[in-house]
Formats: sequence, C-alpha cells, structure tokens
Amino acid sequence: MLCPCEDACNRIQLDEPLASRALKMFVTEQIDIDSLEIPEITPKEKKVAIIGSGPAGLSAAHDLAFKGYSVTMFEALPEPGGMLRYGIPEYRLPKDVLRKEIGYIQRLGVEIKTNHKIDTLDPLFEQGYQAILVTVGSPQSVRRGAVVSALSGRPGLLKGFRLESARLDGQSLLKVDFGTFATSREGIFAAGDVTTGPTSVISAIASGKKAARSINEYLEGEVLTSKEDKRTPEKLGEQELAALRERFTSQNRVKAKEIESGERISGFEEVEKVYSVSEAQEEAGRCLASQIEGCIGCGECEEDCEAKAIDFSQQDQTIEIEVGTIIVATGYDIFDASRMPQYGYGKYDNVLTGMEFERMTCAGGPTSGKIQLKDGREPESVAIIHCVGSRDKNYHPYCSRVCCMYGLKHAHLVKELTENRAEVYEFYIDMRSFSKACEEFYERTSQEGVKFIRGKAAQVTDRAITEEEKEKLIVVAEDTLLGQIIRVPVDMAILCVGMEARTNAADVASKFTLTQDADGFFIETHLKLAPMETPSDGVFLAGCCLGPKDIPDTVAQASGAAAKALSMISKGRITQLAATAYVDEIICQGCGRCEEICTFHAPKIISKNGSLVSSVNEAVCKGCGACAVVCPTGAMSIRHFNMQQIESLVDGLLEVVHG
Repeated sequence: MLCPCEDACNRIQLDEPLASRALKMFVTEQIDIDSLEIPEITPKEKKVAIIGSGPAGLSAAHDLAFKGYSVTMFEALPEPGGMLRYGIPEYRLPKDVLRKEIGYIQRLGVEIKTNHKIDTLDPLFEQGYQAILVTVGSPQSVRRGAVVSALSGRPGLLKGFRLESARLDGQSLLKVDFGTFATSREGIFAAGDVTTGPTSVISAIASGKKAARSINEYLEGEVLTSKEDKRTPEKLGEQELAALRERFTSQNRVKAKEIESGERISGFEEVEKVYSVSEAQEEAGRCLASQIEGCIGCGECEEDCEAKAIDFSQQDQTIEIEVGTIIVATGYDIFDASRMPQYGYGKYDNVLTGMEFERMTCAGGPTSGKIQLKDGREPESVAIIHCVGSRDKNYHPYCSRVCCMYGLKHAHLVKELTENRAEVYEFYIDMRSFSKACEEFYERTSQEGVKFIRGKAAQVTDRAITEEEKEKLIVVAEDTLLGQIIRVPVDMAILCVGMEARTNAADVASKFTLTQDADGFFIETHLKLAPMETPSDGVFLAGCCLGPKDIPDTVAQASGAAAKALSMISKGRITQLAATAYVDEIICQGCGRCEEICTFHAPKIISKNGSLVSSVNEAVCKGCGACAVVCPTGAMSIRHFNMQQIESLVDGLLEVVHG
C-alpha cells in the first residue's frame, strides 16, 4: 500500500513513484531532535487551548507555537501522545522517540497539562483563551490488525461541549466544515478522529495542521478560507507524459535493503533498512519536479512567508503603463556547458558549473555549505577550467570578463572549506584580473597553494591509463609553459562558463527598436560618448544586455542610465531633430513602402480627403533617409536635404574647386 504522497506522485505514471516514505525515514535518521535549535519566534498575546494530545492536537500545537501563540494542551490521561502512545506498540513506535518529539514541541513553548479532563468549554473562554481546538480522538474502540485502541469508551464526553454532532457508522462525531475545521460555535474548531471516526495517523496530523491554519486566520481577523483545491495534485496529460518519456528513461525506485530472515525472528527490528547517503541521493534524483520546473506548487512557502509576499492564486496579466523613459536591463544567459561534450558536463556526476558550485558552498544550499562529491565524500583534488564557451571561435570569441575572478574565488573557497586538504588546479588561457583589488586577490590565491596551469583544458574523461587515475576524472590539457600535453587526475571539475546574450534578445530589440551586434548583445549609440543611449529617444541600456561585465561596472552603468532617464523626464520636453522626413502629399500615392522600411515606425499611411497618403511622426523620426530612398514617386524627402538643396551644395563645392 502506498502512502498518500506516493499515491499522488506523478512519477507513478512513468514507472514507480518516488519512495517518499523511505526518504523521510532517511532524513529522520540524520537528525537528533534533542539538538535542534529553537528558532526565534515573535510571541503574540492571544492564547489557544487544545483538548487532547494525540497526533492532530500535537501537530496543531506545533504549528500554532511557530506562529507565536501561547498554546496549552489538556490531556485526560497520565501521559501525552494519545493513540501514538497508547495505541501503537513499542516495537512500531518506540516511546523514547515519541517522548523526544513531544519534548521538542514543549521546548517551542507549548504547555501540556496531563490528568486534566475537560467536560465543558465555556470556562476556557473565561480563562482568556481566544480559540479552542477539540482533538479528543474517536469515541469508540477500533481494531487495526493487531493494534487495539486504548482510547475507547467516552460516552457523553462530547455532550458537555455543546457542539453540533453528526452520526457515522453508529458513532457520534463532531460536525465541522472540512475546509476550515470550524464547528457550530464561533472560536471552536475540531480535528482528527473526533470529526471523521478512526483513520490513519497521517490523516490526523494533516487535519491538525489545517485546523491550525484556520485558527491563525480566525485570530488574525481574516476570513476562513479552504485551501484544499490548490493543493490537489494534477495528473499529467498524454502529451506531457509522452514528452517526459522521451526526455527521461524509465528508472525504478531504489529498493531499500532488508535484514536477513534469520535476524527477523530474534527481535522487533525494522525489516527494511534505512537508505545510505548515496541511495537517498539516487532516489531523490528521480523526482520530476527538481528536473523539470523545480517547484511542485505545494504552497509551503506561502504558508511560511511572514511578509505574505507569495500568492499562488495570482494569474498572469498584461498591464499597460504610460511612461516617459525606459531602461532596458534584460541581463544575460549562462552558457550551456552541455554544448561542449568534451568536458563531460551531464555525463559525469562530479563535473559542475560555477553556478552549481556556488550553490553548493552556500550555507543554505543542499550540502549546508560543505563541498561534497556525489557519494558524500570530500574531494581530495579539484580542477577549475576557465573560458568554457568564451574565447572560443566555435562558440563565443569574446571574453566574458568575470570568469577568471569567480574561478579564483572558487579556488579560495575550496581551500578554505576543506581546510587546505584539497589540491586545486586552475586551467587558464590568460589570467585577466583587471578590476580594483583583483590582482591582489590573484596573488593571495597563488600563496594559498593553488596550482595554475597555463593552457586550455581539452577534455575531461574517466578513462584511466595509470593506477593513479583509476576512479578519477582526468583533465587533459596542454601546458603552454612546458610545451607538452598533461593529464591531471581530480575528484571534481568546475567549469567557468561564460555569459551570452539572452535567447529572447531579438524580440526585445524588435519591441524597443534596438540594434544587436554579431553576438546578440544590444548596441549603444556610441561606445565612448553615448554608452547608455539608443537610437530611440527615451530608451536607455544598462548592464549585461550590452555585453559581459562585472557587478561594479553594471551598477555604475545602471546609475548612469537612471541619471539619463531622470534628466529627460525632468525637462518635460525633448529636442527634436531639424532634419526629419516630410511628405509631398500631392504626389504621394500611399503605397506604404516608407512604412515598411522605417525601423522607427515614423511614417504611417492615413486617409486624407479621400486619398491614401503617408504621414510622418516627426517626434520619432531620426532623419536616416531610408524612406526617401525607397519612395517610388519622390514624395518623401528629408528637411534641409531635398534634391534642390543637395544640387546647390554640390554646385557650390564645384565652384570652390574650379574657381
């Protein structure tokens, strides 16, 4: 039988669902709950009472405590835990594990009063509780295999609560709105088996968390909302499935190892062993969400965001805004390293891009800032390969400017985070540390023991030809200083990929009447005298959409573009060119050739006095003369540059020459 999240996993439509239960067991084994730090929680003055301390009540108490509420749990039995403690045998749920988890909830500030039976709810309101959650469990016993509930026989318990009830299979349950878990009385909520009858622990925990969300909305004065619909998993369509089958090969789940049959009869150890680190990583890698879009729309981020900055209900919309100036700062794309198969990116596990390594070294990253190989080991040697996709006539001939410096930073981080245990090799063509303090950082990295090899790496392979190279990645390169081909065995290779123009740069250029260079970057009016202006008045450029640059240069240019934009807006008017196109409407035939040729969209064909003629918007015309060139009747001219004026100018020049 699949657990609920496995049953909803879209991977089941390809082969087998992700082994969520086994992965959760692995994560649980990695954490000592007693050593977990209690986060800083901003306390709120409002108090919540929870009747019962079973799975629904404990999960609700946990979430409400994180919100800052003062939570008190009332339990009629001597120990907290409800069905978890009294209904599940020791060999299935060890009591010390349960005790630790309840202890963590108490450390969050939740007060648990045992041997404290509640018969009526009104006194709790009188004691200052603003909301009450009833989680007293199922009112009758139920057999589940070999487990019999000890929480049986509570006749008349619910009558004192004065809440509307419902009958199900002969038992009396509390009637709630299953979207909000609100009862018939304001401020009172109910969750768990007392609302549904006997169910699973997972269902009880889920209902407790949903009830906690509704209680928070109630205490915040918000309208109670049901968020069930958006959290329902969507099944993939046939077209999506076909695309996924084409992209991903069938891969069954990693089967957890089991203890030997002879060991099983000697105790109550779990038959299924916990995943090893490599097994957990392999199984987690089967998740389609991380490989396709990265987000599965679970909504947890929306729940946890205190600033309420995330809203999953928002829809795409087109907004029209009237502005005086525009700054285009569309940035760049990272070069796709898989386009250079000689480096083994996507083929070998421990070949990373600079961005991926940056994420690994982040304290909030997947390895908590530790440098690790795919199997969890710390690398003994690392190669950093420069100019991947840059300074290469087969891809991009230009220098991306930032790669050398972030390659040096990665080398420094490897040395620092491995405490100088790892050897680092930098393969470079030329070291271009041109910005402020960059040359000094280059010198510092050299002194840290990083080995610099002048020469472009030709290949990364796993084909070993010596004992030293076995089970290693081998970087094959030419050392131009030695004048020979070398092979360097390493555990990890980091590719310093370059920058390239955005894939949609042509669309942006078309919208804003911009021009592009051979590499796809936008072109400024003048490289030195007008580095942020464009041929279109009021449109300015900033950042890497013009070409590769580092952060200081980008910030400086952005400030300049902002100043240019403000300068134009503050004037309230623009200076129009004197030499603009104009139309002789008498001979214009309205053919539209001028409208087709103009990149600035200045001429338009209009109807005037029953005839089609061209009309020029002089505010956007740049006087380039393209329209005058293509006009078949000569109706289009440029002011101060008509044929008579040009002929007069030529005649004057000839008089000077021959005079």
